Amino acid sequence: MKRLELAALLLLACGLACGLAGGSACGSDAEPPEDAAPPPDDERTFDQCAGDAPSFVRQAFLALDGRRPRSQAEVDVYADLYRRAAEQGQKAPEIVARAIMKQPELTERWVDVVMDALQVQRLDVQSERSCWSGALRGTVTPALTMAVCDNPASQPADGMPFTMLDLARSSIALGDLTPIYRGELFALAARPIRAANAGIVEAELARRADFGARFDASYLHRDTVCLGCHTSESSVTNSDDPAIDRHWPVAGDPEKAVYGAPSGVAAERAHAVFRVNGLLYQGGPSGVLTRPWG
Repeated sequence: MKRLELAALLLLACGLACGLAGGSACGSDAEPPEDAAPPPDDERTFDQCAGDAPSFVRQAFLALDGRRPRSQAEVDVYADLYRRAAEQGQKAPEIVARAIMKQPELTERWVDVVMDALQVQRLDVQSERSCWSGALRGTVTPALTMAVCDNPASQPADGMPFTMLDLARSSIALGDLTPIYRGELFALAARPIRAANAGIVEAELARRADFGARFDASYLHRDTVCLGCHTSESSVTNSDDPAIDRHWPVAGDPEKAVYGAPSGVAAERAHAVFRVNGLLYQGGPSGVLTRPWG
């Protein structure tokens, strides 16, 4: 799996803060000078912020740390940093954003974001509470993530037990989210649906379908049924008229890269890779569980 860097997501959040700060004057401490009017929307680049420094700081705290500034004094500190960086010709939004990212709330904020992105089950029979609700390690360092990156799941990571929460915090500390996505696959495989009174074969097929559907939704943001009409190559909502065009293709034809065909393949074939029986449990879902990376 290609490395998924937290920095890319954080810079997107920084851009969102710019957009929010520029889209509203709410919270602004001063009117912008007349000779510093922002460029029109169609001429503004991604890294240009139309809001003032205090507005950016307030929005960046929400986007990056998940909280509002505790006081006007805290806003003033980062606003001064923004202005000083701008005066020196540096990238003020990025510098301020990275300074705000040093706050302790950053880790838990992005743990929640990643859990939501992966659609981690909090309740019901497939609850992942035991993986995500508690940590086994008192300190957070990148060492665990580096060990998971350097070793296959069949071998121990760093020799000490850990939970998905430990791995998530370590991944955020390193700035690489890839190990979280790798580890969550095993967490999903360890919690198959019960399949009621179905036979062995029918139960396995049902579990693969359930596993595959969750993977499609949380990892690919695709549905094999929808791909019949909507792909990155074409879509029934495409139009030459911009007013009614509802087709925004993703570069690189990801559907073709993943499924081998732009419109995907049959769900049974696509999800065949998500074998449950014999992967982690020896002797069926009620047997002995093999723990990845120890």
